[in-house]
Amino acid sequence: MAGGWIDTTIREGRSQKVSSWHSHAERDIFQRKDNHHLPRHTFSFPEEIRNAVKQYTKSRIERLDPRRYTQEPQYYVALIHDLEGVPYEGAYGFVRFEATAFNDRAPNSSESILGADFAITATISDGNLTVRKAILFQAKRGAIEKMIPSKIEGLKDDIKKMKRWTRSPKVMEILDENGTRQPRIISGNYLIADRKYTSLNLGDYFVRRVLTTFDGDTREFFVDEVQDSSLIKLRIRAGLTR
Repeated sequence: MAGGWIDTTIREGRSQKVSSWHSHAERDIFQRKDNHHLPRHTFSFPEEIRNAVKQYTKSRIERLDPRRYTQEPQYYVALIHDLEGVPYEGAYGFVRFEATAFNDRAPNSSESILGADFAITATISDGNLTVRKAILFQAKRGAIEKMIPSKIEGLKDDIKKMKRWTRSPKVMEILDENGTRQPRIISGNYLIADRKYTSLNLGDYFVRRVLTTFDGDTREFFVDEVQDSSLIKLRIRAGLTR
């Protein structure tokens, strides 16, 4: 029997439950078996919103001086903090980004359990339908394709950890280009399957995969619980607290 999870959206002020489905093999530890099949929602936004999101993202990246954030954790924390805000609000709806950097110290840290460095939560509305969803990311400095085999295997282990909690984890590769940093997004699923992948710049990723709602976990409990960098509620749910 295929697995599914509860997906919460808000349409015209009324809370509605819909389900998003994937294969039995990818079912994570929290998925329900008793959901009814309904199609996954998608948005089609006008050029005005797509351009606003791209420009917003580009401006946040460009104003971060790499000399001030030389180490990988320093940079991605500064970047996601800067990304928080509202790239667009107007006649066609609104887009809001929120970010959570997970605790990464000690053997039982959030990052060591979840496999992710951070989450980005997007709230997207076309004026009628509003969707809030979260995406897990593992960040790496430099091109993934140039990583040594042992580092690649370590990254794959992190991706597999993320997949215990959500079906489509992402990897952010942070590239150095002409004195600037360029964060690009890669499918974690493609990496662990050794499939050829596309590396999208962050603005294009948001427009192609997040605005359209192709990417992102909309389970209400998951979105709520990744707002806490300690992941205490997620740990309790999974029985990982002492």
